[in-house]
Amino acid sequence: MAYLYLSKSITIAAGDYNAELFTEKITVVGQISKIMILVGFVALMAYLARYTRRLFDKMVVREVGLRVEKESMERELQIAAQVQQELLPQTLPKMPCVEIHGTLLPGRFVGGDYFNFLPLSETSLLVVIADVSGKGVPAALIMSEVRASIHLLASMRLTLEELAQRLNALLFKSINRKYFFSFFCRRD
Repeated sequence: MAYLYLSKSITIAAGDYNAELFTEKITVVGQISKIMILVGFVALMAYLARYTRRLFDKMVVREVGLRVEKESMERELQIAAQVQQELLPQTLPKMPCVEIHGTLLPGRFVGGDYFNFLPLSETSLLVVIADVSGKGVPAALIMSEVRASIHLLASMRLTLEELAQRLNALLFKSINRKYFFSFFCRRD
C-alpha cells in the first residue's frame, strides 16, 4: 500500500475511505486491505484457537495425572493404616483383677502412636505406650521398629531399666537423628 502511494498510482484523499465504506464505490486497494485484514484476523484466531487447545489439553492431562497420583497415595495410606492397625493388639490378655482396654485414633491415616499389653506370665503384664516424633509414614515405619524391639526385649524377661537401656541402644543405631520416640512402660 505504501508502494502504491509513493508511486503515485493512487491518491489518498480525505473522505475516500469513508466513502468506500458507506457507498458502492469500492477501490482495489480498499478491497485488498480489507481481505488482508480479514486473513490476518482469521490467521490470528486460528493460531489462538490451536494454542488454547494445546494449553487446555496439557491442563487436562496434568489434572488427570494429579488425580491418579492422589488416589494412588490415598490407597497406599489406607493400606498403611490397615497394616498399622494390625500391629496393635488384636486381642487383649485376660488378667485376674484387671480390666484392659485400648484404642488408637490416629490424627492422619498413619502415625507414630503405639500401645500394647504384653503378658509376661499369668499374673504379670507389661503395659507399653509409645509415640514417635513426627507424623505420617516415616513415624509409622519407625514405630514398627520400636514395636518389634519391645516385643523382642519383653520376651527376654529384663527389668524395666534394662529394657529401656537396650531399647535405647538398639534404636539409637538405626533411627535418623531428627526423629525420637518416647515411651512409657509398666510391669504389673
